[in-house]
Amino acid sequence: MEPMLPPGNELSTQPVSADGVERCYLDVDGNPAFAASIQWWKGEDATLAWIAKGEIGVDPFDKMTPDNRYIYSSTGAVGRVACPEEKRTGEKVFVSLRTDSGATKSREGGTPTESQMEKLIIAFSESVPASGKCKEG
Repeated sequence: MEPMLPPGNELSTQPVSADGVERCYLDVDGNPAFAASIQWWKGEDATLAWIAKGEIGVDPFDKMTPDNRYIYSSTGAVGRVACPEEKRTGEKVFVSLRTDSGATKSREGGTPTESQMEKLIIAFSESVPASGKCKEG
């Protein structure tokens, strides 16, 4: 994740929870830099494209992985978590990531890339089952 963050010295987090969504905002030197979420959704409308429509930094028509589990751009991504066991029947677990629009320079001096975001959303999604979040919802 570090290559996606802008230069700076001090990191701070702001976790926010609402019904069915846990989101964490990450600031670098007091400036918004990144956000990550885990979301629980029910119903047939809960598709990857539907989730992407509601997120900042990613669009349903951005790049999609060949397995159709992730949509990503250089500024945001969504993914479907492969939960071995979900808390409620019919509930799907999704994750999202986004860089802040003002955080255009990464610590490596360039701008975040689609490839970096793709790798990060896959890693984040794959970490969720081990965290126990699949059973929380």
